[in-house]
Amino acid sequence: MIRRQIQRGLFLGGGLLVTGTLAWPVPVAAQTPSVSAVQMAGTTVVRTTRDRVLVWARDPSRVIATLPEGVGLDALSRDAQWVEVRLPETFRGPGEQRGFVFGGHVALVSGPALSTLPGRSTTAAQGAGATVPRPRRSAPRFGIRGYGEGAYQWFTAADSFKAILDTSGGLFYGGGAQVHFGPIYVDVGVSRFEKTGERAFVFEGDVFRLGIPDRITMTPVVVTAGYRFPIRDRIVPYVGGGVGSLKFEERSDFADPGENVSERFTSYHAVAGVEYAATRWLFVAGEVRYAAVPDALGAPGIAADFDESNLGGVSVAVKVLVGR
Repeated sequence: MIRRQIQRGLFLGGGLLVTGTLAWPVPVAAQTPSVSAVQMAGTTVVRTTRDRVLVWARDPSRVIATLPEGVGLDALSRDAQWVEVRLPETFRGPGEQRGFVFGGHVALVSGPALSTLPGRSTTAAQGAGATVPRPRRSAPRFGIRGYGEGAYQWFTAADSFKAILDTSGGLFYGGGAQVHFGPIYVDVGVSRFEKTGERAFVFEGDVFRLGIPDRITMTPVVVTAGYRFPIRDRIVPYVGGGVGSLKFEERSDFADPGENVSERFTSYHAVAGVEYAATRWLFVAGEVRYAAVPDALGAPGIAADFDESNLGGVSVAVKVLVGR
């Protein structure tokens, strides 16, 4: 039985990936307002320096507009690295007159420097009749999402698994949740693998299967921390790593007393993936993972015959995430 060959578990969960919320762009009129259209005496005027600049509202945090490059905006206040601006009528939605843009996505055109703008707390009460969000200490940087996933694992101990299960890999299904704080994310996931094979032994390099059912189940619970690289609004690569706790079970109807196994082991892993924002609340990610459990397999048993000691492996996973 594989009980005598496998002494550690395999982590396989979700890493994933967290990104900021995206929004569909607000329809753009035939002509983009020029800087002169919004410039007023004594007003700080900025201009967007890239395409698809996101404008955020607060309480709740959400994207209210997506601006093309070269749009002129009145700058009203500052909040750390964020600038409060007045939206031109062309880009306003119902009731949305002000929002926040990242300071690195705009450039000063005229008026006082951005550093001289008043802090957000001193302007929260201005603009009677306008929809002004309540002040916060920072711009939208937090999100939480749930996900489901499927993954295929190629086991490092390929010969040992093939002898028992007649395959050197298997499918894991599961889900979890992840939280992101800006570019940093933390992911907690659980998945499950189950397959029935046969008890076997090795003699002079040949595998002999005994026809006795032997069911193997693995249920990893994992924690991953990582960093995402928002190089584009819809596509976000990410990397991460962490630890896992795997419940390993092996059951056979004809096992001797003590041969059935139900134990939990520790594993370590690294992940790399790319996430795509299909809609504002729906995301799809592809991920490659490597898990290692060194010195987990040994004598007596099939693993010793094949000189395999690492119960790790490489896997590919697809995740569907819902949230913000």
